[in-house]
Amino acid sequence: MTIQNRPVSTEIVASGALLPWLARSKALLSQYPGRGVAGTAEALGAPLEIIERIKAAVAAETVAGQPGLAGSSTAVTAFVAQAAETSVLFRMLADSSVTAAPMQTWLATSVMAATATEIDEGKPIPLQALNMRRDKLEAFKVAALIATTAELWTATSGEGQAFISHLLRAAAAEAADRALFQRLTNSGTFEATDYGSDLDAIRQMIEGMLSAVHTGAFSRLYWALSPKAWNWLVTMPNLPDSMNPFDGMILGRPAVLSDGLDPWRMALVNARAIGSNLERVEIAASGQATIQMLDNPTNDTVTPTATNAVSMFQTNGRAVRMILHLAAQPLRENAIAFATITEPTSI
Repeated sequence: MTIQNRPVSTEIVASGALLPWLARSKALLSQYPGRGVAGTAEALGAPLEIIERIKAAVAAETVAGQPGLAGSSTAVTAFVAQAAETSVLFRMLADSSVTAAPMQTWLATSVMAATATEIDEGKPIPLQALNMRRDKLEAFKVAALIATTAELWTATSGEGQAFISHLLRAAAAEAADRALFQRLTNSGTFEATDYGSDLDAIRQMIEGMLSAVHTGAFSRLYWALSPKAWNWLVTMPNLPDSMNPFDGMILGRPAVLSDGLDPWRMALVNARAIGSNLERVEIAASGQATIQMLDNPTNDTVTPTATNAVSMFQTNGRAVRMILHLAAQPLRENAIAFATITEPTSI
C-alpha cells in the first residue's frame, strides 16, 4: 500500500486503526457498564491486537496533566501518516520535514540562515546576522465531531469501521491544511496570478514559485494542489511526466491533494521554514450531550444564542469528538508561494 509514493507498513495500518476503535468504544461505553474502554472494544469484536493497544492507550491518555494521547505516540503518528494523503501539513509531519519546536515558546532565530565558516587558528568566528526576530509557536486546535445513532456504532462492520476512520482523517486533514495556509499567508512573497492555463503559462508559474521558495540547499519542498488545480494538471495535453502530480510528484518533489486550498489554487511549501508540533489528540464521547446539528454552529460560551439542538440521550444518539492540538508557524519569509491557475474557458 502506498500514499502519494510513500510506503505504508502493516504496523502503520494497525496503529492507525486505534483512534477510530477508541472513538467507537468510548461512544458505546455506557452500553457495557463495568467493562471499561478496552472491554467495550472486546464486546464489539475488536481484534486482540487492537484491545491490547487500547489498554496501553487508555493508560497513557494524559499528556502533561492534559487529556489526550501524546502526539508522538504510535497511534497518533500512524493516524497522521494515513491522513497525509490529503494534507500537506500531515505529510510534512509524517516525513519529519518540518522544524520541530516547542509550543507556546518564543523562538529567537536569525533572519538569515546560520552558516559555518572556515577559520584560522586564533581567529574569531563570524556571526552572519545580529538582526534577530522572535516567533512564538502558537497552539491551535483542529476538531471533528461525529453524531449518529448508537445502533450504527454497535452494528458497524469492518467496512463501517473503515468508513469512520476515513471520516475522521478527512475532516482533520482539511481543517489542518486550512489552518496551515492561513498562518503561512504572510510569509509568502510570491503570488502567481494571471499566468493563463496553457502549458507555457504553467511552466512560468512553477518556475516563479520555485525561485521564490527554493532559496537554499536546506529547503524541503512540497506541492499542494486543490482538487480543481490537480484535475487540470493531470489532464493537460503534452504535460511532461515530471510535472504530472498524478503519481504524487511534481519535478521530483511530493505533490499532495488538499481540500484546504480554494479552487484552482496551488502552493509550494518549504517545510524547513516552518516550526511545527503535534502535542496531543483528545477523543471523547457522550450519549448525554445536546448538540447544535450545524456545520457552522452559532452558539458558544462567549455569546450564547437561542438555537435548535438535538439531545443524544433523547434520540439514543452518540456524539464523538476528536481534537488535535497542533502548532505551525513560519520561521522565515519565503516559507510558501501561492498560485492561482486561470480558470480555463472550457471548464
